[in-house]
This record gives sequence, C-alpha cells and structure tokens, in this order.
Amino acid sequence: MTKQFRPGGPHTPDDTRAAAAAIGEAARALNHATGDRPGLASAADVSAILGSLADAATDLKQVLEQCGQFLQEEAAAGQASTVPDGGPSQESDQALDDAVIYLQNARSNASLLSTYLAHARVAAGGLHPQPPARGDAAGN
Repeated sequence: MTKQFRPGGPHTPDDTRAAAAAIGEAARALNHATGDRPGLASAADVSAILGSLADAATDLKQVLEQCGQFLQEEAAAGQASTVPDGGPSQESDQALDDAVIYLQNARSNASLLSTYLAHARVAAGGLHPQPPARGDAAGN
C-alpha cells in the first residue's frame, strides 16, 4: 500500500520520516526508469523530469532550513544535547554548530541544484525528435 502524504497535515514524526524516505525511494525508481530505454521516449520526457527535480530541490531548501531551525530551538530549550542528562556541554555546542553549518551548505547546494536543473530543463525542452534517416533516392 502506498503511503498517502498530507501536505496540509496533521503531521507526526513518523509521517515526516516516511516522507523523507519516500524521496529516496522515488530517486531510486527514477534511476532505474531513466536507465531503461522504455522509461524515456523523448527529450520532452527529460525536460519534464528535470522540471520536477528542480521543483523538488527548491522545496528541499526549505526543509533543510527548517531542520536547522528546529535543532537550534531544541538546543536552546535544552532538548538537544550530547550529554545524557541534557546538560550543556562544549560537545553539544560543537555538534549543533556542525549540523547547522552542514545544513546551510546543503541548502546552498540545493539552491544551485535547482538553478542548474531549471536551466537544463529549458535546454532539453528545445530539443525535438527527428524523423528517422531515409535512404537516398535509389532506396538505399
């Protein structure tokens, strides 16, 4: 049974993790579909796929920003710590700083990915199928 996602909610942590897992599954399906000639019929198919991937990369930027913001809020509330009792520590501060920096870098790269995919979509959209080559006038 396919999981139904509700963009408007309500959201649970399990639903959120399932949505993230579905992105990975969809990427694996695309890997197989685009490697199999029947999975693509024309440059228009590639253009449509690239457009969808560009949209996904744009949405991913927001997810990454929100995850970083959540971690910062949890740390400020004492809910995210490398210490079992939740006390402050330099290790916790460093882990948070590292996570936020990595998420900021990932967000920047998602932004670049979205831009490049959008440009590739436009370029691929200008490609049109050509009729099969015909033999010369003698039928060869």
